[in-house]
Amino acid sequence: MYAYEAAAGVVFDEPTMATNDVDLFLTADSRMKFAQVVEERVSMLDFLKEADPTFERNEDQKESAMNSDGFSVDFLRRSEKEQCTNPYSISGIEGDIYPAKAKESTKFIGSPAFEQVIIGVNDTMTLMRTIDPVTFASFKEWMSTLTDREALKLNRDKLQAEAVRQLLAEGRLVSKIQASS
Repeated sequence: MYAYEAAAGVVFDEPTMATNDVDLFLTADSRMKFAQVVEERVSMLDFLKEADPTFERNEDQKESAMNSDGFSVDFLRRSEKEQCTNPYSISGIEGDIYPAKAKESTKFIGSPAFEQVIIGVNDTMTLMRTIDPVTFASFKEWMSTLTDREALKLNRDKLQAEAVRQLLAEGRLVSKIQASS
C-alpha cells in the first residue's frame, strides 16, 4: 500500500491503512540472497534489530517479529508445491524467524514486480518492491471473502482492494499485467 500511495501521489485514509505490520514473502532464492548479503552468520531477527533494537520474535507466532511500538514484520513462504513442508528458520540459527506458509502464495510467484521509490520518516529514500497492483487487488478481494478471517481484517482487505482498483481505473497506478493484455 505504501508503494502504491507514493506512485499515485495519494494518501490512503486510516481505515484503509489500518495495519501495523508488513508481510515479507520469502522463496528459496530470497533466502540464498539474504545469506549472500550477510557476511557473518546473522539471524533475520538480528538483522531487524539493527534497524530497531526492540524487535523480538513473537513466540506464539514464530513467523513474526514485533518492536516496542507494536509494529510487526511477518515472514511468509509458499504453501503450494513447497518442497520443504517442515518449518525452517530463515538463517538456520536457533531462535530466528520461521516463515509461515502463505495461503494462495502461487498468486505472488508469477506476478510482475512493482517498484517505487519511497521516502521514510527519517527522510531517507529507498526502493520498495512489491507485487503488481492488479495481483494485490485480486488477492485482497479474495482475502475479504474468507470466513475464517477476523471481521476487521476482512473490511480492511476489501477497502484496500477497492482503493487500488480505483487508482488503476483512474490511471494513477500502472500495472504490467494490464499493459500486457
